[in-house]
Order: sequence, then structure tokens, then C-alpha cells
Amino acid sequence: MVQAAILFVALAATPGADANIAVRVDTEFARDVLAEVCSNQGIDDAAIRRSAVVNTMVDHFAQFRDDFTMDAYVEARRLAAECKSASKDIFRFAQVIEERESLAREIKTIHNSQAGYSSAIAGMLSDYTPAGVKFSGAATLVIGSPSCGGWSKAADFYVDVPCVKSDEAGLQYLIAHETYHAIQNLFMPETPQSPSLAVVLNGIIREGSAMVVADHSTIEKPGAYSEHSLRIARTNKRRMKANFELLDVSAFYLAGNDRSDAARVIDTIGLSGFYDSPFYSVGAAMTRSIDSHLGREALLCLMQAPAQEFFAAYASLPESEQAFRLGPHTLAGVQGLRSDASRTQGHACLSGGNPDQVATE
Repeated sequence: MVQAAILFVALAATPGADANIAVRVDTEFARDVLAEVCSNQGIDDAAIRRSAVVNTMVDHFAQFRDDFTMDAYVEARRLAAECKSASKDIFRFAQVIEERESLAREIKTIHNSQAGYSSAIAGMLSDYTPAGVKFSGAATLVIGSPSCGGWSKAADFYVDVPCVKSDEAGLQYLIAHETYHAIQNLFMPETPQSPSLAVVLNGIIREGSAMVVADHSTIEKPGAYSEHSLRIARTNKRRMKANFELLDVSAFYLAGNDRSDAARVIDTIGLSGFYDSPFYSVGAAMTRSIDSHLGREALLCLMQAPAQEFFAAYASLPESEQAFRLGPHTLAGVQGLRSDASRTQGHACLSGGNPDQVATE
């Protein structure tokens, strides 16, 4: 127990001091697709089907709809080469065809500014990454996808360019947010499979801290995508008290529910875009409070502990330092999740991460 606790504290070092983060912005796929659009030339069917980017995209979206197939994508590419779009334009090539010239200029600008993009993104991420963490990943720009936003696989993130067109800062912040999720996997505990409350609490911390890393309110001249993100943030700021109450209702629901999909039900309400992701704002508010009152090292230390310790630490803050208090059902659920081992980790973070203090527990 003591050895494990000391190892835990060693990982919670000064943020960014020795973090080695590299994020490459890859424009090759987007440029190749754009060069093909309205070219009136035949497509390379076999090359498209072999493409790692295409296979990652199709595999990802096939989870949600049966018509997201490789055959449908190849046909969409064939039509786009002829300056046409499918009647059921699930890969949104009609917009690409209409905006192909401005998209080409956008991609060229990003391509010529790759070093600046990569450096700025790495700077945002290193501030919220424990020392010693090494990360290397790519943000691949995609033309012709079903998603207005992006998706990720392992250390790589894929972003739909038309959605963030003419919003260079918005693109940077979107990449930073999603890349931070990949970095979280390197230092945060694995997302638990159960109990349901632990699953939800873990998601709240992950999404809330990623919101803080890529805070759109710091953008001086937000474009359309950033304005959309800011609108959601303003809505949730107005609803913040209700969002904390929604978490408490959710904790009550999960405490008395043995449904195998209970966590998914709550995720859909609180952590999906259906209702403007209210739990993102809860997690962001808690992250800011802990960071402000306890410091960055304590914040990153708590993110390495089981999720219940992050929530317990927030609840222990003076009421004036809390955005809103956690409700009784949330607090009861958090206390029910705590164990001697998790308490030891939480105590280490709150006592300054001193191994000697942990060893005397």
C-alpha cells in the first residue's frame, strides 16, 4: 500500500516541467480529397479502401448508423469527383463542392502554419499535463465526413474542416480539447466499467478538465465554430445551479438502479450534445475551483486518483470556493465509492504530495 502511494505521488509532479508533447497537424488527406473534387477524373477505388483515415472514419461512424459503409463512402467520392453529391448526402460532399475553393485556401493556410499550430497546441496541453508524460499524436484534417466536429482513435484525432472553416483559433482549440483526452489516458485511471456512478464521475472530470484546457472564452476574435461553443458555455453558465442539481438527481437515479445501461442513460443526458452537455460545465467549474484553491499540482494529482477523490476534494473546499455545493445524493454516492486506498491517494494530493506524509498513513 505504501509503495503504491509513493509511486502515485511521484507521478503528480510539477505540471509541464518535463512534459514532452508533440501534436502534428496533418493536411495531406484533406488536400488529396479536395484535389479530386470536381476533377472529372476517375477515383482510385482500391487506394481509398486502403486508406487508414478512411477506414478509421468508416469504422467509427458505423457504430451509429448502418448506412455509414465503405461502399457508400467510395460512391460519395466518385460522385464528388464528377462535381455531384448523393441524394442522401451523409458524407456532406455537397458543402465541399460548393466551398471547395475557400476550403483549399483554408487548408493551404493551415499547411503553411503547421509549426505554429503544433507549438500553440502543445503549449495549451503542457500546462495541464503532469511532468514526465510523453505524448506524440496527429490531428488529421478531413474533408467529407458525417461529423461536424471530430473523432479520435488512440493518440490521433480527426477533425472535419468545413465545420471550423475560417475559424483558425476554433480549430486549434478543438484539436487541443480532443488531444487532451488522449493525454488523459496516459495519466488518469482507466474509465471504470462499474459502478455506474463511478463511470459518470470519471466522464465529468475528463470532459470538464478538457473544457478548461481549451477555453473558448479566451479567444479574442471567435469565428463561427467558437461562437457556437461560447453560446453553449453561456447557456450552461446560466444553468449552473440547475446543472449541479441535475447531477444530484442523476446520483439518486444511479443509486437505486441496477440497469446495465444506467450510466449510458445519464451520459446521454449530461455528457452528450443533446442537451448542451450540462455536465461538461459542472466538471469545468469543479476543475477551476480546485485549481484556484489547491493549485495545479494538487489538481493533476487528484486527476490521477479515482474520480471519487476529485469530488471529495471539491466538497472539502470552503463553500466560498465552490461554484455550487454538491447535493446530498452526490455526496452520499461519492462517500460510498471511497476506499482506504483511494482515501490515501486523495490525502496525498491534499497534503502537498509528500511521500513521507503518505508513508506514515
